[in-house]
Amino acid sequence: MKPQFAMPITLLILLALPLRSRAADPPLIQTILDGTAAYCDRLEHAAFRFTCLERVKQRSRRWGRHDFVYDYQVIKEGEQIRERRILKQKDGESISLSDVESNRRFSAELFSFRAALAPIYLFGADFSHRFRFAVTGKRNILGRPAWEVTVFRRPDSPLPAPLLIRKQNNQAGLAPAEGETRVVAAWIDREDFSVLGFQVYPAGIASYNGMVEAAFRQGLKVKARDIHIFGLLREGIRYPTRTEITLTYSPLNPGTSPATGVNSHVPGVSSTLGAVAGRRTSASEIRVSTEFTYTNHRFFTARSADPLYPDLE
Repeated sequence: MKPQFAMPITLLILLALPLRSRAADPPLIQTILDGTAAYCDRLEHAAFRFTCLERVKQRSRRWGRHDFVYDYQVIKEGEQIRERRILKQKDGESISLSDVESNRRFSAELFSFRAALAPIYLFGADFSHRFRFAVTGKRNILGRPAWEVTVFRRPDSPLPAPLLIRKQNNQAGLAPAEGETRVVAAWIDREDFSVLGFQVYPAGIASYNGMVEAAFRQGLKVKARDIHIFGLLREGIRYPTRTEITLTYSPLNPGTSPATGVNSHVPGVSSTLGAVAGRRTSASEIRVSTEFTYTNHRFFTARSADPLYPDLE
């Protein structure tokens, strides 16, 4: 008579085989990081040239609404990026080419295209060791299923540059912080591992410490919201279609009236916000939002010239 336990033992051995195979699979976060690193490698080595329309909308209930439309060109060859803007409309009024020179200073302060390359300095093979990554949810971005991956800067890790928002002296990088610091929540496409967009937390905004200090000197505290969306996919590379930056200022001590001269560190709004803060008499918040949208893209071959910008050759 055969032992009654022979069959159960055999079944247990067979059942253990697929369990061992599954245990050998890499963790989800490692799969995401490997796929995103491959995408960032393509992005880093891509060469492209395009023009588009850049619309800049600035909104504040304290100083009103302002709209700007630019012809905008970007050229990327290796690590070199060149960009140029020509102001076409301001608050609905056309701007002639003769006015471009007088608006060059404002144009130069606009948000840099380098934010589109920020994923390289987070997920790229040469930089990812400076951060810890965690899957913190599932999202639907641009109609695409995505993983939300939160990025934490490791203590004492060197800071990659350039990254995210430009500093005043044309430097860029993650704001210093003690200990592990949450800097970005990125949305990674669940099928091709491209970066659909990301939200930058205050510790990831290079100029945030300066903004806090400047606001504090004026009796204010500041909150920042910074979101980037890459809605255009072309030949495996995603290009930015929208950026939203919102700064909210409120009094440190309710009921007090802050001093003048608040510097927002948002391109093109610092002087205006300073004047607004000086006129404020109530204790209500000052909220300044700036939205950048990019449409009507035209791509060119690496050696073809766009007649708008012949001097960029």
